[in-house]
Amino acid sequence: MRDKVVLGVTLAIVLLLTLVIYGAIDSQRAVGISATTTEAMVVKGQTIYAQYCIQCHGPRGEGCIGPALNRPVWRPLTPDGVKNTAFDDGSHDFIKKVVSRGRASNQPGQQMPAWLNSEGGALNDEDIESVIAFIQLGSWDKTLEGAASASNLNEPLPAYAGFDD
Repeated sequence: MRDKVVLGVTLAIVLLLTLVIYGAIDSQRAVGISATTTEAMVVKGQTIYAQYCIQCHGPRGEGCIGPALNRPVWRPLTPDGVKNTAFDDGSHDFIKKVVSRGRASNQPGQQMPAWLNSEGGALNDEDIESVIAFIQLGSWDKTLEGAASASNLNEPLPAYAGFDD
């Protein structure tokens, strides 16, 4: 009986040590995966922003019809890569609600449409999270590269019936 207890305790200790070692290794792996996933989300968000948002919020997020999105308080890191002490922790939830549901504008006759699929929009939850990742972490310098108005600029304009070039 005593041998079984010793064996059980030994196996329990080995199992516990194995779980601790696995947890340490897995947490290091998760950081690398998280960074890669975040980078991919930012790139996808930039593409979605260029397709749906640039018309109202501007190519650099400066705002025009819609409000500015390049607000420093919405970015967790400063341009130097240092943690932003002025970062608004609630900005992610705020942006998600506005993008998902839409919002009345302070400009007469203008309203931001709801973009979430279940609200009648064109984006799913993953798309909206990607747009938020772009707004909070992306670079506003290359937004125009993905805009429809900036593509195929080297091709000739199409001919229209009734108009001479």
